[in-house]
Order: sequence, then structure tokens, then C-alpha cells
Amino acid sequence: MRYFTDPSAPGSNPASVLLGLIPSRASEVERAVTEPGSKKPREGGDGEEDDQQTTEECTTNEWGRMTERESERGGMKERGKYWQDDDDRAEKYFTDPSAPGSNPASVLLGLIPSRASEVERAVTEPGSKKPREGGDGEEDDQRTTEECTTNEWGLRSSLWTVQRDGGAMAADQQHHEGIIQRHVMALIVAYLRDLNLMQAATAVANATMTPLQSDLPPNKLLDLVRKGMAVEKEEIAGGQATGPTSEGAGGGTLAGYGPIPALPTTSLDFSAVQETKGNAVKFPKHDSRHISEHKNAARCARFSPDGRLVATGSADTSIKLVEVEKVRQMMTPDGVSRDTPIRPVIRTFYDHIQPINDLDFHPQSAVLISGAKDRTIKFFDFAKSAARRAFRVIQDTHNVRSVAFHPCGDYLLAGTDHHVAHLYDVNTFQCYLSSQLHDSHIGGAINQVRYSLTGGMYVSASKDGGVRIWDGVSARCVRAITGAHGTAEATSASFSKDQRYVLSCGKDSTIRVWEVGSGRQVQQYVGAKHAQMRCQAVFSEKEEFVLCVDETTNEVVVWNALSGDVITRLPSNHANAPRWLEHSSREAAFVTCGTDRSVRFWKESP
Repeated sequence: MRYFTDPSAPGSNPASVLLGLIPSRASEVERAVTEPGSKKPREGGDGEEDDQQTTEECTTNEWGRMTERESERGGMKERGKYWQDDDDRAEKYFTDPSAPGSNPASVLLGLIPSRASEVERAVTEPGSKKPREGGDGEEDDQRTTEECTTNEWGLRSSLWTVQRDGGAMAADQQHHEGIIQRHVMALIVAYLRDLNLMQAATAVANATMTPLQSDLPPNKLLDLVRKGMAVEKEEIAGGQATGPTSEGAGGGTLAGYGPIPALPTTSLDFSAVQETKGNAVKFPKHDSRHISEHKNAARCARFSPDGRLVATGSADTSIKLVEVEKVRQMMTPDGVSRDTPIRPVIRTFYDHIQPINDLDFHPQSAVLISGAKDRTIKFFDFAKSAARRAFRVIQDTHNVRSVAFHPCGDYLLAGTDHHVAHLYDVNTFQCYLSSQLHDSHIGGAINQVRYSLTGGMYVSASKDGGVRIWDGVSARCVRAITGAHGTAEATSASFSKDQRYVLSCGKDSTIRVWEVGSGRQVQQYVGAKHAQMRCQAVFSEKEEFVLCVDETTNEVVVWNALSGDVITRLPSNHANAPRWLEHSSREAAFVTCGTDRSVRFWKESP
């Protein structure tokens, strides 16, 4: 009986124990237990303590009020008979879960059924020495020291330690990831700033709360990406890769195709022009070999991304596909002296009805596209040896002067006699035009279009003499270089590998380099006449040199890319001046196409 009447006894007040998780109810139930001598039912209570009064202690009025409450509760009298004032019944009350009404948790917590099950376990499992999983643990904390074993407290302490250490580790990991993210954003902002794309750099800096100015070295982002790709390549070679990887940007070999270009290891720096003055930069000696002949003028050529193939297009409407390795074999002493001739042309396609203007290879698949004066863009599958005709055709509305695949391969760009470049979805053939018509070329026809290495931008050269740089996603003009070649046509334009500069050629017999970020001219190359044909100027594979043709002398002229000095002049060995020159992005090799119908392959001498 002391268990209920002496609130000072250890563990004597089960209400505060059982309702420790529900403090808002504990005070009411404590009054119910600690005031057993009260004759008058307390208003607002649950009435459980009134049911414990004996017949001698209750007056008639009290029994009346009790009867009313019992009828409202429906059967509370039946449960009340177990509230006896002897210790034996009290002990049975807590130790015999089968007794009716023996579990006060469900009674006391009747208004809070969601917690009843937890407290019921606290009462009906008093002998459990092991903390019960999933519970709040409050009932265990109320047990006296005598009821808890050393193992139980040790286990509880271990669980608390694991939870605390786990939370600290998670916080440290989040903090570390936050530092990495801020550093990556700083690298991106610095990279955009180095490319003079200040508008983009400012937008990223504002969106990520990153300082616009930092002390990061130039091209730090490219260096880190390059190192990461090298490590990934080594892991793949060593069989350590644990998941799917993309080797495309790192020079990996694609199924049915060769390795596509890696990120540039060096970049042009025109701020060092003064340091190159007077330095003897020599262009390696090159040998050339006639590799093919069309039935009419050879008008264009293009190397595949892996450098293993080169395609040529002609005014005779044919396209020839040449295997570079066979050309190399032809140019060796053994190849020259062998009885059986080596035939480097592995495919010939006939499907156009007018002269071909430009060619391009798909970045991943064995597909070659061509643009021609017959207003079509045609797709050829060169993986099939028997294929001679195009398997897909895009019918444009204008003469197609230039074509270029987006690096992802899902889109292609067409420069036509129209003053706005045409963007085609390769899968649906849907044509898109820039909505910024006021940014289009004024003089009409676009002679050439080329994407940057990543596809984030493209450049167009027009008959109006202007060069324009466009956003590769929104097709919005981000830099207009009006009159880049005066009133003469701009015949070609292409990006440097680091996308910081554009190399353009015009019929004013000049070649110029433009800074993408500012639009200012940073270098000019003179000394070659090209005022008649729509020729192009190109960078060498390492961008150390610039090459173009001289129509008057029938030569290939080579300049130092940084200083602008003429390094050498190579006789073209064509009957007439070449009208097209294309350099490989993979090695020191290029091809020239002439009006004499021939195609010549040039490679560095051994």
C-alpha cells in the first residue's frame, strides 16, 4: 500500500514514470495517485482515484456522482474492483498482465492511443534487462540502479556514442562537400573570366555567391579535368573501373570508330607575342602524295575526329572516303616499290546532283554528311562497304554552303544562302532558326559554320564580311564582329581548341585572330593572296602554326601562330592553286584539294 500512498518511496509514483513522455498529462495523474484521502472528486480529473475509494469512505452523494461517471465510461466499475488497498493485489496488478484492467497504461493513455502501445510494453515487460529497440527509452531511464544490469547500461552508452559519432561524421562530410562545391564554383567563374566571358562569369558568380575575382591560375579547371581523366583512363586500363564510364572526351575508342579528340594540352597565349619575336620556330619538313582524283574540281575535304579517315567532295557530285593508314603505307619506301598498288580510297558515294560544298563526320557513329548546291544534306553510312547512296536526306530551301555536327551528334548546323544558320534535329529533321533576327548577317549567304570543341558556341562567316559568334544553346548572337574583313567576303571561321579565339579568313587576302570575349583582333597574317576562291585558313594540330594557300604563287603558306611571321612556303604540287586545305586534329598531316581535280596528302617527313 505504501507503493501508492507514499510518494517519497523509490519508484512509488507510476504515473510520472509511465507518462514521462507525455508531461502535459503527468500532473493530473500524479494528483490522482498522491491524494488518496480526498473525499471530493477533483474537477477536470480522469476519475480513476475516485474509483479506488472504499464504501466506508464515500458518502451517498459521492457514490451518486461516481455512478454517473461509471455509466458514462461504460464498465469502469468492473475494472475498479482490482484497485484494492493491500500490497498483494497491487503487486498482482503490475505483474499479472492477464488480469482485467491490469494495464493502467491503456487506461491512463486512452486519449493518446498512438503512445499506449509503447507504455504498455514498459509495464508488461518489467523484467526486461535489454533496452527495447524502437522505443524512446524513457521507461528504461526510470528504473532504479538495482533493476539495470551492467550490460544494459553499457549497451545504452554504446548506442548513444554511435549516434553522436555518426552525427559528427555526417556533419564533417557535409562541410567537406560544401568546401569542394565552393571551390568548383570558383574554378568555373575563373575559367569563364579567363575566356573573357564576363557576362557568363558574373551570372554564375551572382547565382552561387562566388567572388568574381580570385587568384586561381589560368586554365586551372582544364588542368584538373585533364588529370582526372588521365587517372580515370589508368583505372579503366587496370580494370579498376566499377561502373560505366565515358571515354569520349579523353581519347577513348568508341565502338566501330576511333578515339575522338582529347582536351587540348596547350592553349594559345597572345600575351606572349613579344617573347616569340626573333625565336626560330621551324615548321617540320613535309612530304606530299597524290592520293585521289575526281572527275572535276575537288572542292572540300574533312578529317574524321579520330584522324583515321579523310573525305573529299567534288564538283562532279562524288564523295571519296580515304583511309589515312593506307596513304602512309603508300608514302613509305616499301609502299612505293611494291608490285601491287595500295588503294587508299575505300568508299565512293554518288547521290548528289550538283557540286558538293562541305562535309562532316558524326562524332561517334560511322556516318558522313554532305551539303551541296542541290539544297540537300545527305547522310551516308560508311560502315557498309556496299553502300553508295545516302540513307537519309534533309531537303533545305537554299544552297547548302557549310555543314557541321554538334559534338553530341544529335544536331547539325547548316550555313546556306539564307542569312540565318539552320539548326536541324538529326532524329526528327525539325529545323530551328534563331529568333534574334536583328543579329543575323546583313549580306545574306553564310559561307561557313563551325562548332567549338564543347559545342557551347558556334561561329559563322558571311559574304557580308562579318564574323558572328553564337550561343550553342539559345542560338543568340553573343559577339558580332561586323566588317571583320571589310567589305570582302569572310570565307571561313573556326575556333581554337580552348575556345578563346576565332580564326577567320577573307577574300581581302588576310587571316585574322579574334578574341571571343572582347571581339578585338589579336593577330593578323598577311603574305598570301586569296581573293577569288572560297578558301579557308586552319590551325595546325598543336596550334603552333596557321596554314592557307596563295592563289598567285600556287603555294601553301605557313605562319607562326603567335608572332604572325611567315615561316615557310611549300609548293603545292597541284597543276593549279589549291582551293581548299584541311588539317588533321590528331597529327602533323593535312590535305589540299585543287581545281586540277586532284587531292594531295601531306605528312611530316620521318
